[in-house]
Amino acid sequence: MTDLKSLVADGDDLLQQLVKCSNEEFSAARAGIERRLRETSSRLHHARIAIARKAGRTADSTFEYVQENPWKVFGVAAMAGLITAFVLSRR
Repeated sequence: MTDLKSLVADGDDLLQQLVKCSNEEFSAARAGIERRLRETSSRLHHARIAIARKAGRTADSTFEYVQENPWKVFGVAAMAGLITAFVLSRR
């Protein structure tokens, strides 16, 4: 999030400086922002991969637990259903 906020701030700065800068200064600023954009995009990509892996491991662990303890899972699901039905019938 910090990288994204910084990237937006850099974009705002570039727009404000656009009026009062030369072509070389604009090109240098633009190159810097493009570099930051690539870095931020890369970090977001790596974060997405890490989250997907963690979610996959969590799903695998949950599947394993359900396979090893089907009656416990059924009991918890039935209890949650009864509580939900009770709460909704009281309305």
